[in-house]
Amino acid sequence: MFRKYFVLLLIVISSLDLCCQVLKGKIIDAGNRQPVSFAVIAIGNSNNGTTADLDGNFSLTPGDEKTISIHVIGYLKKTIAVSELNLGIINIIKLQPGEISLQEIVVRPKENPAIPIIKKVIDNKPENDIANLKHYLCKTYAKTYFTLSDRNGEEDFYNADSVKFKKSKDMLEKTYLFFMESVTEKKYTYKGNMQEKVLSSRVSGFKSAPFSSFASQLQSFTFYGDNIELMGIKYVSPLTSGTFKRYEFDITDTVLWGSDTTILIRFYPKKNHSFNAMKGVLYISKSKYVLANVMAEPAEIKKDGTGIKVQQLYEKVDPLHWFPVQANTEILFYGVGVSPDKNTGDPKGIIMKGVSKLYVKDIKLDTVIRIKNKSVMAFNGDNFDKKDEKFWNTYRVDSLNAKEKRSYKLIDSIGSKAKFDQKLKWFVALTTGKWNLGYADIDLKHLVRFNDYESVRPGFGLSTSNKLSKWFCVSAYGGYGIKDKAFKYGGSARINLNDRQSTYVLVEAASEVIESAGTFFLGENAALISTENIRPLLISRMDKVNFAKASFNTSVRNSVKVSLYAQTQVRQSPFGYYRNYGNSLTSEQTNFIVNEAGLQLRYWPGEKFAESFGQLVSLGSKHPVFSLNISEGLLNKVDVYQGQFSYTKIDLRIDHKINFKVKGYISYQLQAGKVFGDVPYFLQYNNKGSRTDSYYISAEKTFETMYLNEFISTQYAALFFSINSGQLVKANKYCNPEIEVVHNYGIGTLQNREKLTNIELNDISKGYSEAGLRFKNLIKSGVSSFGAAVFYRYGNYAYETIEKNLTYKLVIGFVF
Repeated sequence: MFRKYFVLLLIVISSLDLCCQVLKGKIIDAGNRQPVSFAVIAIGNSNNGTTADLDGNFSLTPGDEKTISIHVIGYLKKTIAVSELNLGIINIIKLQPGEISLQEIVVRPKENPAIPIIKKVIDNKPENDIANLKHYLCKTYAKTYFTLSDRNGEEDFYNADSVKFKKSKDMLEKTYLFFMESVTEKKYTYKGNMQEKVLSSRVSGFKSAPFSSFASQLQSFTFYGDNIELMGIKYVSPLTSGTFKRYEFDITDTVLWGSDTTILIRFYPKKNHSFNAMKGVLYISKSKYVLANVMAEPAEIKKDGTGIKVQQLYEKVDPLHWFPVQANTEILFYGVGVSPDKNTGDPKGIIMKGVSKLYVKDIKLDTVIRIKNKSVMAFNGDNFDKKDEKFWNTYRVDSLNAKEKRSYKLIDSIGSKAKFDQKLKWFVALTTGKWNLGYADIDLKHLVRFNDYESVRPGFGLSTSNKLSKWFCVSAYGGYGIKDKAFKYGGSARINLNDRQSTYVLVEAASEVIESAGTFFLGENAALISTENIRPLLISRMDKVNFAKASFNTSVRNSVKVSLYAQTQVRQSPFGYYRNYGNSLTSEQTNFIVNEAGLQLRYWPGEKFAESFGQLVSLGSKHPVFSLNISEGLLNKVDVYQGQFSYTKIDLRIDHKINFKVKGYISYQLQAGKVFGDVPYFLQYNNKGSRTDSYYISAEKTFETMYLNEFISTQYAALFFSINSGQLVKANKYCNPEIEVVHNYGIGTLQNREKLTNIELNDISKGYSEAGLRFKNLIKSGVSSFGAAVFYRYGNYAYETIEKNLTYKLVIGFVF
């Protein structure tokens, strides 16, 4: 009797084991053998099943069902008998590419059932968006490779013609062109305080580890924001208010898994849209109407542009919260052609392709987190580029395969011979403005200078580098103006008082030319390439200045920068001045001595920074920038230089750019200043005119219809205002037009006109007005763009004829 019961018990246990046994699999592309993400695996003929993750992995319990079916956009549906699969191993399932695409036509019922679902997802964003968490902490591991593919992204393109592509096949089957890994730690506290620390980074071919946080910068960490950033370009999210005016939505599938249901909704922009749009599929978990998976890409891709596809996987990490746990990015560089396509004749048939996979682990939502320096969003940890294999194996999802190991070995060898680290200097030079020579740096800003006063000024500048010492820097430069036939030169010595070189003492002296009556704020013209640097090119009258200056400079939480200074200037100006002795005026004076002490301050609330090549690079902020100058003219004698003017000068500037959610922006600059005291023209204000009869180039945030030095002010205020439309039509290779409506207004008074000579004594006490239109990006060529502008001078200072009030200008821009 006991034996019967024992046998019966074994049969029951065995049958239970078979019913509950888990079927595991990995879905790959039949051609290139790459993983197929987010495929739907249905059990039998039902909607019960699951979805594969980013790496194509899945697991489910088939129960008594005899078959499973797999389908996903872009591939043919496949049905497999459960009996053909092995329950003890990971089954490799191959899918054949099909004709199903994101542009498939859908016939909808009268009421689109996708709309109420998307509404609920948007309504639940405050609860489901991890940006609304009090804090979280996680670590990421990412690996990125670059290789070659055809224009469809197929990496095994060489199999189509093994003779023609024999060399490519021999190489690409064994190694990638480029391979890198990184490990980071992400910290977040409520209201957008994110900080990422690079714990480790390794880049094939380089001894150092540039591009350390590359993978995390390719796409937004979650898909809930109003704008989704892909490779630095912002796209309008389908999960934001007003989305039904911009996007179409269609339900493509439903998957039942346990007590939950996942609904697949395709999204794409409405016809004739003119904003940065995406298309893709959202996988919505019906339990909380929360994102489970995302597949997305730009709705339009230029033929010679860059295609990017992103995928995100979310998992329930506790009873209340879903969190992103995987992110894939695929980049197709259509403009980087390597070989022509034999079938189509396309000269760029074989292109560069990049793939990045990021895995999130050690997620903690219940740990109180403190961020020491909230303004720094990304920085490198100690010895981040010197971690050993033991450290790497702790964070890798899988061990490196043979191809990845060969990539490191081969490219490291090539990089050493080809001196990749040396060639990286070109990129570093463009971002820092310095070319490193070891113990010295060449200052690129001194190599050439353009303006209407000097015409062209070739020159050379040299400074000591951090390799010699990070605690001090000595520099010198010189240049020769072709038009004014004069040498300019200068030098400086800097002592750094902290490790990040943000607090320092600077002593400098120079023989230079400087715009008369100009205003210069802290950090102005720091960028090598900027449309706001156009006005200096137009200046035709300058002062010759010999000066010596000492300053103490520091930053408070990085967003506040302060400079305290004292300087002596010996200045020769083309604009004269009569000094007052008793009740009489002396003869005209054009040479002056000025002793001055002052404070310069710049405050940008919420400004964020990221470390790049050992320097903190500003990422900007949505808030306005406040700049303040306070200077005091001193009658003291410094060495043999007796100060000639006593005055107080206060200058204020506010800059702000407000981006609209979909496209376009508002930009304004408010600038004001006042001089207390009797001073020459060069210490007053020239009101920022930018009109000349020689060059017709638009200079943003200036008076476009006002001639240089046409008006003088002892005190003034000016507002430069513009509204930009954003792109008006679908962008293409040659044209991406935008319209910018401009209105500028200024008012100011002149107090000591009887003492000023060699200049028209006009002020703008009645209010100066102008309006105009800029047509930007009418023509694009490389990184440059060109457009046209028209401005009209009206009001109290308008000319008698319409023709003279009108000004036509060329608009130059930069597109990156």
